[in-house]
Amino acid sequence: MSFISGMSVLSIAVGVMALIVVLSVMNGFQKEVRDKMLSVLPHAEIVHTTAPISDWQALAKTVASKNKEIIGAAPYVRSQGLLSSGANIKGVAVTGIEPKAEKSVSNVATVMRVGKLSDLKPGSFNIVIGTDLARSLGVVPGDKISMMVPQGQFTPAGMV
Repeated sequence: MSFISGMSVLSIAVGVMALIVVLSVMNGFQKEVRDKMLSVLPHAEIVHTTAPISDWQALAKTVASKNKEIIGAAPYVRSQGLLSSGANIKGVAVTGIEPKAEKSVSNVATVMRVGKLSDLKPGSFNIVIGTDLARSLGVVPGDKISMMVPQGQFTPAGMV
């Protein structure tokens, strides 16, 4: 076997090895990203477009009885707002949850570093924020922050 033939075989082997390594890393990365996203985002949503759903528990039971693959349901409301602490102001996506029901649909409770979801009680004005947001606002657990959310009416042109 000549030197050129040996180098060709070696080059092809190295190229195939590099391709296999890259594909393996990308598949692992894709799986991790998908798992992280699906652990906090709902797989399906039931939305009422004109008013809040009045009895979500009954609706969840009805839907779960028709589809045995449903493992949990929880209500939420979503809006936008501003958080401020001192001179720091940040625009945020605000999600209101039912803490007891949230445990069945996401892993937020298991990844919280400080506090727990059961600390969220009606009228207590507690809030859960991420580490990066807390850092950018310059706050630590227990600090007071102000939250402003818009009030308005939803129209075909957006919120007014």
